[in-house]
Amino acid sequence: MSSVTARAIQVSVVQVLIGIALGGAIEGLMPKASDTASTSVMALELLVQSGMNGAALALAAPYLAQNDPTGGIPFSMGLAEAQPELARRIGVLAAKVRGHVARGALRMEAQIPEL
Repeated sequence: MSSVTARAIQVSVVQVLIGIALGGAIEGLMPKASDTASTSVMALELLVQSGMNGAALALAAPYLAQNDPTGGIPFSMGLAEAQPELARRIGVLAAKVRGHVARGALRMEAQIPEL
């Protein structure tokens, strides 16, 4: 096994564990996502959780980037996968946006002129 491969394995294991720890902490601070919450509440929760992820990335990046043959992918995967409620928020908001777009498209249909 080459030293680059050994380093990649070592970095991957450490980074995914750090990502899971940070992602779990962020997820633990957030309320559960609710399908019945208003769009504005869901959007605010998504913005807050996304901002905390950005802060975690900004704080961890200088340490993770040092001699990293993985490009930070294991860290990102651990961070994202440790936050199923974030994925749920994104899914619920995306569905609401699709619904708004569909209703808007129906209102924009041309009316057939009566003769």
